[in-house]
Amino acid sequence: MILMYTSAVRVVRSPVFEIFWFTHHLYILFYGLILLHGCSAVLEPPTFWIWFVFPGMVYLIERTVRVMRGSQSTIVLQAIAHPSRVLELRMRKPQFLYIPGQYVFLSCPYIANFEWHPFTISSSPDEEFMSCHIRIIGDWTGKLWELLNPDGVEGIVQEHMVTAPNGSPIIMIDGPYGAASEEVFGFDTVILFAAGIGVTPFASILKAIKHMLDVNPDQCRIQRVHFYWSNRDSTAFEWFIWLLAYLEQTCDFLDINLFFTGNLTPDQVRAAHHGGDLDHDAITGLNAKTTFARPVVKNIIQQKAQEYQGQRVGVFFCGPPVISKLLYDACTSVTNAREGTRFIYHKENF
Repeated sequence: MILMYTSAVRVVRSPVFEIFWFTHHLYILFYGLILLHGCSAVLEPPTFWIWFVFPGMVYLIERTVRVMRGSQSTIVLQAIAHPSRVLELRMRKPQFLYIPGQYVFLSCPYIANFEWHPFTISSSPDEEFMSCHIRIIGDWTGKLWELLNPDGVEGIVQEHMVTAPNGSPIIMIDGPYGAASEEVFGFDTVILFAAGIGVTPFASILKAIKHMLDVNPDQCRIQRVHFYWSNRDSTAFEWFIWLLAYLEQTCDFLDINLFFTGNLTPDQVRAAHHGGDLDHDAITGLNAKTTFARPVVKNIIQQKAQEYQGQRVGVFFCGPPVISKLLYDACTSVTNAREGTRFIYHKENF
């Protein structure tokens, strides 16, 4: 139990996931020993098995279903290396159907036979491929980066990859699985907050909203989207800047707000203060200007509460727990049942 607990701490789990994965499966030994304990019936007949049988069977069925679902391999149509060590995998669409905001588990048998890692789907269901944006932060993602991008360059690094060097499938998929973000289509007005790589579910959602409004506007309830995205690295905006630029020019449902919380290079400082193009942002090139500070979420929510007084607004967040707590408190403080103002909060933490 000590090994299972200590390896589950974030500072251990994130950089060396394999240690967490293998020690976590010591629960099999743990429950086995509990079942054996007391079999001699020295004090009284053993009873733990009575409470173990039903949940154990349910868990066994769930694991069997996951093994069967995870047996589907796919083709990596493109692997694209983005700035800030983010790898985009564009894969052949699997047999299952998914909706924006959901996630899948991915496995690379060449790296580890038994490891499955969750990644949010960043593509829209109407696109010809399924994509995931993977931030390289641990041992498994680091090995995937080395496998697909051994030269460490940016841009398209692999195309139409079916198998790994040892002949095993390059990627296995298990999913999709539901997440809080998929509830976004139940609101007229939504506020999307993303921190860093937490933007991935909202990229899928924004693409889907645009497609629905173009194809069949009557099926899309959403009328207004306020989008907030903060990054410590200015190059991280490049992950989806093409999408934001396209939406900014072609639709009017989206309000874009970008925040840069890192340090500017000397060239960026000069461009920000002495740039010749006043119509476009010096960092992103968008019409929407980047704010060089952390978003004050309490002030943002209070301002929107005044704007949407008496209305029901969906607030969605994907990012670290610290910001999530601030957003939750802000949404709770402006929710007023008497006036009908409801800011309903949904979160995904990483």
